[in-house]
Amino acid sequence: MATDGFSAVVLVGGESTRFEDGHKASARLGGRTLLRRVLDAADAASAGPPVLVFRSDEQRRTVLDAAEDVAGDAVGLAGDAEAFQGPLAGLYGALDAVETPWLFLCGCDMPLVSATAIDYLGGRRTGDADAVVPVDSSGRYEPLFAMYRRDALLGVEPSLPRAAGVRVLVDRLGSVESVPVSDAPEHVPLDAATTNVNTRTELERVRN
Repeated sequence: MATDGFSAVVLVGGESTRFEDGHKASARLGGRTLLRRVLDAADAASAGPPVLVFRSDEQRRTVLDAAEDVAGDAVGLAGDAEAFQGPLAGLYGALDAVETPWLFLCGCDMPLVSATAIDYLGGRRTGDADAVVPVDSSGRYEPLFAMYRRDALLGVEPSLPRAAGVRVLVDRLGSVESVPVSDAPEHVPLDAATTNVNTRTELERVRN
């Protein structure tokens, strides 16, 4: 089992066009913004300060102004890599800010993320694995709540199309440790942790 430390990378760069009013990172659940909830879990689990990835400086200012409970946190900041689009732009944009051999990737819109679930994935790393990725009940990867070996990401970078999605990245990696959410112990809320919200309606479902 790998014992290397890992850094958390939190993607904030989506436009939140379906969230109606404001960026979803600054929406609140249980008295905390969604971004604050993710950072609390990441802080408790990762080896160093989490890295927040924004699409632009303007977005960074807007989100951090709105998510006032994040002000003053010791976090790394990064921007999207120009070579890619979507989540891959954020993932590869964060690599220069990550010094650990492994990174944990998640979105800012995962209100049920927990340090327990993150640590569980970290414990599933093996010496030859390039990634540790949950698999949902329908057999689909959950690549936006996953562990990645930094060197493996750099190794496949030249082969990835500009518009590639994260599942394409997972398919290109040499060795992926698949973790069915149904296999997680009862005390590890892995299935819940992979839940993301794109609309106010979805957030209300989580709240209720």
